[in-house]
Amino acid sequence: MNKRSSINYRQFPKLVLMGFLAFSLSLTISCRSKESPPSSPNPRLALTSTPTNSADTDVLTERQRLLLTEFGSGFTALERDWDSFHKSYSSWFLSRNILTEPDMEKHLGELVIHFQQIKYSIFALPTNPLNKSVGDKLFETALTEEKAIRAMRDTWRPGDGKPFQNYEENLIKIEEARFDIKQRFDQILSGTEPQNRESLEKFYNGYRIIEGDWDKFHEDYDNWKATGMKEEPPSKALPAFVSRYQSILKGIYGLQRPLIGQSIYDLLIDAGEREERALSQLNKNYESSKEAFNTYEAERLTVEKLRNQLVEDMEELRLAGLDINAKSLKEFSTAFKDINKKWYEFHSDYDSWRNPGNDTRRDAISRELNEYVNKFNSIVELAHGLPQGSFVRPLSETAISAVEKEQQGLLQLQKSWKSYDSTAWHSFNQEQQAANKMRRQIRGAFIDLLAKYNLSIKDVIQ
Repeated sequence: MNKRSSINYRQFPKLVLMGFLAFSLSLTISCRSKESPPSSPNPRLALTSTPTNSADTDVLTERQRLLLTEFGSGFTALERDWDSFHKSYSSWFLSRNILTEPDMEKHLGELVIHFQQIKYSIFALPTNPLNKSVGDKLFETALTEEKAIRAMRDTWRPGDGKPFQNYEENLIKIEEARFDIKQRFDQILSGTEPQNRESLEKFYNGYRIIEGDWDKFHEDYDNWKATGMKEEPPSKALPAFVSRYQSILKGIYGLQRPLIGQSIYDLLIDAGEREERALSQLNKNYESSKEAFNTYEAERLTVEKLRNQLVEDMEELRLAGLDINAKSLKEFSTAFKDINKKWYEFHSDYDSWRNPGNDTRRDAISRELNEYVNKFNSIVELAHGLPQGSFVRPLSETAISAVEKEQQGLLQLQKSWKSYDSTAWHSFNQEQQAANKMRRQIRGAFIDLLAKYNLSIKDVIQ
């Protein structure tokens, strides 16, 4: 027998085993697909298959066959629970009707429509010369708020709280305006009471006497200044004017505050004291400042506006006391109260909607998401329970990577989701798709590995 053609049969099993080990260690194949995943697949998935004919079928060791059986059974159980989790999560997500961007846009649009109903109610208020100013100011305030609500609707973007902040800052001024309007109307309405009418008439008659002295004072001052102050120098005339004006102010202080229209009394005091201060400054500074006379006369114009305003307010209150106006005011009052009630409810509903503490829906979703995090932990445990023998380790490690990838996405969703913002939900959906793709790669690589040994799933999984 030729020496070179002889075979050492004692070494044959060893050579076969070494070949099998070399094959196991060289199984570093990665499944490829044409689509790009949301994030790059785990590099530990190092399995690709090379189709072989049955004639090229290798022989498995008992250990390798056991690993295939353990992996196949474990991965089947893992996928069963994983699919069950996905089915439960999807059903929950749809039933929960998670609020996203279109829901916010719809709600903001409904706010505009709801507030327009309040505005139209104001426009339809029964008016007469007495309450027209109240109705006009109320309508003007409503237009201001409607504009602010529209701006909030038109500028909102997911995650941007500035439009809400701008509207709520406007609300402070709007509430102040509404309070002033209500006070003004209450004052007008109170003019219908007999005792209030009597008190107001007494104040009105007293003011008319003071008004005559005040107007005569201004007339004498203007005449003195028109002569060029030649007949009487400022050093003599101005102290006399100050003394004369102080007697007018004393008369103002002597008026009895009326039971209604108390703001009118305060307006009169303010006007009287303003002019007294300006006149005293003129007397003090006329020699050192050429502008002293101009400063006093500018303040006089302001005082004149205040006096005109308080006269208008008093006339309005006096007219309210006439029987012919009392009925109309009461009708207006009923409608006015109804509008204010609806306006208050509108703001109350808005505050409740914006207050996170009242968001029971959000609390429930957060609690239920936490339950899904806990449920997914059992799937992570199944993945870590897959066999780690070198023959199937790349498959097991890729399965662990896929599971942990989805687990991290779920934890991030639990932490960052917000109402009316789909960003976190969309990100988790992408993580699920990436994990599912890795599952398909594992399943395909496992089937190819079985085919290499002329096996099917049924051969290794009972």
